[in-house]
Amino acid sequence: MPEQVNFETLLAEVEEAISQIPGSEQLQLAGEAFLRLAEVYAVRSETWIEEWEHASRDPAVDRDFFNDLVRQTIVVDLSELMEPVPPRKQRYRRETRQEGSIVAVVEKEAVLAMVDQMEAEVLKEDVLAIAHDENISAWIEAINQWLWAVAEDQVQFAQLCQV
Repeated sequence: MPEQVNFETLLAEVEEAISQIPGSEQLQLAGEAFLRLAEVYAVRSETWIEEWEHASRDPAVDRDFFNDLVRQTIVVDLSELMEPVPPRKQRYRRETRQEGSIVAVVEKEAVLAMVDQMEAEVLKEDVLAIAHDENISAWIEAINQWLWAVAEDQVQFAQLCQV
C-alpha cells in the first residue's frame, strides 16, 4: 500500500538500522534504502495520477446541462444584403375558345381522294422543279427529229419515252 506509507517514520527506522552497521557498509546500505524509498514514492505517484485521471475523465451530467450554454439554431436575415429581383415581363396569353372537337369520322373514299390530291400536288412540284433544270427546247427538237424520221401517224407515249 504505497499511498499509505509514512516516509518520515520509514527514514527514521532506516537511520537506526544503518547506525548499527560498520561505517564502510553504511553508505552502501543507505544507497539501497534510498533507491527502495524512491521506488515506493514512484509507485505512490503513479497511483495518485491514475486516480486523478480516472476521476477527471468524462463527468456524468444530465442531458439538458448544456442547453443554456449551447446554441441549437440560428436565424440570419440577409435581406438587406441582397439586391431586389428585377420584375419579369408577363407574357400575354391568347384566350382559347372552347369550340368542340375537330376530330370527326371521315369516309374512306374521301381520305383516298385527299391522298391522291396531295400526291398530285407533290408530283406537280417535282415536275416543275425538273422542268426548270432541263433544257426544254433541246428535248422538243430531239422529239421532232425522231417523229419526222419515223414518219408514222401514231406513236405510243411509252415508245416515245424509250427513244
